[in-house]
Amino acid sequence: MFLADKFGRPYELLSKAVLYSFVFLAGMAFAAIHLDAAPAQYQLSYLVWLLPLIILLEPRVQLARPEKLFLLSGVLMFLSTVLSFWMSGDLADPQSIRTHWLYLLPVGLVATFSRTGVSRQWLYSLLIIAAIMSFIVVIKDNLYGGARGSHHGSPIPFGTVSLSTALLCLIFAMDRSVSKWLRLLLLASALIGLVAVIWSKTRAAWLFFVIWSVIAMIIWVKFEPSFKRQAAIVVSFFIIMIALLLSPFSGMVKQRFSGTYDQIEKYISGENVKTSSGQRIELWKVAINTFRENPLLGAGRSGFLEEKQGMNDNGEVEVIRSLQHAHNDVLWILATRGLLGLMVFAGLFIFLIGFYKRNLKDPGTRLAAYAGLTVCAGALVYGLTDIFMSLKLTIGYFMMINALLIRFIISLKNADAPAAGG
Repeated sequence: MFLADKFGRPYELLSKAVLYSFVFLAGMAFAAIHLDAAPAQYQLSYLVWLLPLIILLEPRVQLARPEKLFLLSGVLMFLSTVLSFWMSGDLADPQSIRTHWLYLLPVGLVATFSRTGVSRQWLYSLLIIAAIMSFIVVIKDNLYGGARGSHHGSPIPFGTVSLSTALLCLIFAMDRSVSKWLRLLLLASALIGLVAVIWSKTRAAWLFFVIWSVIAMIIWVKFEPSFKRQAAIVVSFFIIMIALLLSPFSGMVKQRFSGTYDQIEKYISGENVKTSSGQRIELWKVAINTFRENPLLGAGRSGFLEEKQGMNDNGEVEVIRSLQHAHNDVLWILATRGLLGLMVFAGLFIFLIGFYKRNLKDPGTRLAAYAGLTVCAGALVYGLTDIFMSLKLTIGYFMMINALLIRFIISLKNADAPAAGG
């Protein structure tokens, strides 16, 4: 017998109060990811253990198949990491494994959101608040001194999550089923989110914004039947790009990319390998060597660091002591978790991309599907120069936004089901 059957209405009220408290805490953690890295990471860690408790209070809810697969993917990510780190002896070091507990976040997220559903107004409001949090960091940096998201604490994750959130605001601003004012708020949130992205000086985010903008324009033109509107879309795209080039931020962008080109040139010539770009290339070499020696399960974090030290001592690379990871998702996973870890990583993205792609066919879920594909594509691009899927803050963001979008799409489909049946 369930407790709800025994205690009736009081128990039901208690479980609902706990459930919506968990939803509030999850939303607060999502917003905090954009505002301040340190408290956000603590909140995400607590949510891993706190949210699954809702299963004890409301055990009857059935999960949809996509939620089960998402949950399973997260668990497999965690288990493959534990296996590799156990074989390499890294489980004894809490620093090596603590970040990867966040792979289990979908367990609690799915359990919570499947019991409440995700409405348009709630999701859109959360994205607006998150974009505002990103902009607050820019304001604080300018008012109190600092640059490149210094008041956030993690400039690169600050730039990447700000971009994904800004693009989601922009996508959902096209939703004609909500009020004009909400759409305008979403559009304004997208713009202030993009300001935060530019301010962050995150090159991977800038690159993805350009790629996403070009693809979005092509898709929009393809599905727009009116030639006049197609022409308007193309002209608008070029006007926006020209405006960005002429904006006060253009100098910052040009300086950043010209600096990158200069760093690569100096690395190739051997003049200076201790630049940001040069160190990334050196770390990629370390990761490739580590994987070659431990192809199946990888060598764990300690194995990568040992390889780095050995290659430094032999003069094969010249890596600064403080750099502790490969600055590339795929290479870091291969080095620390091997082919098994990469297969699980690929499986997660294959499932998510396939799920969102299937939901492009339904006009009711198309915007949410584009949002999901944007999040997944962004993660893959961000992972070219950082370990997006191995940092606590960005794992938390990725798992939370995908849990929200999956449940949002399921909620939309459930809402349309009676009409379809009739």
